[in-house]
Amino acid sequence: MIGNTLNILESFISSRDANIRYLGLEALTHLASKFDDLSFYYRNKDIFYTALFTRDESIQARALDLLFTICTVENAKEIVEKLLKMPNQVNSTLRSEVTSKIALLTEKYATEYTWYVDVMFELLSMEDSSLENDVWQRVVQVILNNEGLQLYAVRLSFNKLKTSDSSDISAKVYVYLVGQLGYLIASEPQCSPSDLLASINNFLKTGNAEVRIMSSTAVTKLFSKFREIRQECITTLKESLDFPDLEFQQRVSEYIAVAELEDEELIREIFDTSLIGKNFESTLMTKMLSRKDSRLGDRRTWVPGSKFLPDKSNVSPKGLAINAHKNPGDSSMSTSEKFFTQSQGLDNIANSGTVSSVANDYDYLLWNNSGILHEDSELSTKVKLSFNPPYCNLTLLVLNKKDFQLNNFSISIIDPQTGESPNSSNGLQLLSSSFEEINSGLTLVPLVEMDFDFKFVCNEFFEIVPRFKISFSYFTNSETIERSVLIPAPISFLRFIEKVKLDKDDFFSRWKQLQGPPYQAQVVFAPVLNSWTKYKEAPLIKSQIKGLISKTVKQNHNPSFDKGYSEFNPLENSPSSGPSSSNPSNPDPNYSSNNPSPQPVESALMDMNSSYINLLFSSLGFYNVPSADPDPNNFVGVGIATTAKRGRFGTLLRYEFDRNNKMCQVIVRATNSEISSLLLKEIKRLLSA
Repeated sequence: MIGNTLNILESFISSRDANIRYLGLEALTHLASKFDDLSFYYRNKDIFYTALFTRDESIQARALDLLFTICTVENAKEIVEKLLKMPNQVNSTLRSEVTSKIALLTEKYATEYTWYVDVMFELLSMEDSSLENDVWQRVVQVILNNEGLQLYAVRLSFNKLKTSDSSDISAKVYVYLVGQLGYLIASEPQCSPSDLLASINNFLKTGNAEVRIMSSTAVTKLFSKFREIRQECITTLKESLDFPDLEFQQRVSEYIAVAELEDEELIREIFDTSLIGKNFESTLMTKMLSRKDSRLGDRRTWVPGSKFLPDKSNVSPKGLAINAHKNPGDSSMSTSEKFFTQSQGLDNIANSGTVSSVANDYDYLLWNNSGILHEDSELSTKVKLSFNPPYCNLTLLVLNKKDFQLNNFSISIIDPQTGESPNSSNGLQLLSSSFEEINSGLTLVPLVEMDFDFKFVCNEFFEIVPRFKISFSYFTNSETIERSVLIPAPISFLRFIEKVKLDKDDFFSRWKQLQGPPYQAQVVFAPVLNSWTKYKEAPLIKSQIKGLISKTVKQNHNPSFDKGYSEFNPLENSPSSGPSSSNPSNPDPNYSSNNPSPQPVESALMDMNSSYINLLFSSLGFYNVPSADPDPNNFVGVGIATTAKRGRFGTLLRYEFDRNNKMCQVIVRATNSEISSLLLKEIKRLLSA
């Protein structure tokens, strides 16, 4: 029967009628995805190649699907060579699909390192806005994860940078690889560290914003690897600051600040080569396999090229969880086993099959806009936040860490008090509609990060935050495992405060007006010093703190502070361990005069804590009123709390720290008594944790 069918379809694909040719190519592609005998297809390959270059876009698309499906290691080079001629002869929509499929076929069937690199670099060199970011990002991933590719790739990248005729997309790849892998060729003639820097510097000065940002990152990689050109790298970055792009200027300024701190540990943490997991799956592949062309009336229930996926039984365009969401292309990886907090009214769930734990990640996200919220052996969940009070946009990025599919994936948002969606107009309200219907019944493929967007509005004061309920199942050992993960949304009422500038006279005038109950709330307690060391992002926080301290030191130089600070590493001597971790009073027989004395070390600890407090309150939305308090250990701030229904409320804050007794007093005064007590409770929890 199959033979007779193929003979009939052979006449279809040779027909002069475009509709009949379309149906023939479509049917042959479907058959090729189900059967392994491809001898018929090899006999008719010239007909398929001809169809690639016909004027009918729908026939081109079907021929492309067919070649993509029948490609094997034996014919990959021939098919890829034909496809490389297509991008300049098709429209932008189909061109994007062609380039993506070239990238996938080259990666899957490459038998020579040089062939993969040559093909991908030729693809990237096409100056074309339709080339998806996933393509060049995937190229970088593959090269960094295959040592056999790296030497050839970085040599070729360096040579192409020297020609200065690279497209914007290819330039990003070339400068990134030279920055990451330039050390592999640094000993070769005309490839010295200075030569590598010069090749990148050309694009740092002439590229568009994205190329310049990538080039600045590449410079920091060279800074980390080659001490002999560190000052040259800093000078190069400073000279690039005249480019009028805010994101670029901010990034470069942060790079310069970290570099000038000369902290080797911090430099390694931030600037060293990025590590990408060996067992990763291609986002590009998943997008390609789930793509449907609505303009061509594509209603297929099967996927061309579904053989690329390890589990073919569960592949469908609807079930890939890709179709409605874009991938941010973030290749960074982090680890954590913590994600839950009871203090927000989110009680632990004791049901079997439900996972919950307590973590610092939630607290970190209360004053930062991105980070990991939850990670276990099955899922990694990151969050990106943006606030425009009273509105909040939250993106949840979920990664399946298993090497198999997670089925029946769904996300819902529930109020922990009612167990229902937080659609009430009181408190924090979810604005996005039909989220349960959109984000349910999906399949998560392995190691592909998916993002889901939600929008909230703060109608009035709230204390209990909603939580995400993520459910999924998978089959193992002849058994179906069902899981349900509860994760608090990191959206405290604190996040709806905006800075407002006041001078000290205006501040104290308003401060006096709100004195005493019901507008004032205050508390005295012993804070955990430098509690930022508990966060996995501590190295980045440390760089911000040291930047603040260096400004203070320059303004009021204190040699004893320099000595104590340089010899004290709070990441190794964590203050969160409490008084029991302090040095014993008995003298140590092995004590050396070269050891730091307790006084400057303690002084450094206090100064770091003061800078952290400043950073924390500023990140929470309080403006640091200049000259309001001469004591650098204290903080005086002001902000505006914004709600959609109740309006805007002035909020004043004073934080006072007693260095001798290691006690602090926090006073909050607001034009609404509910705000005062609510904010005080949240602030105390953050400083006591």
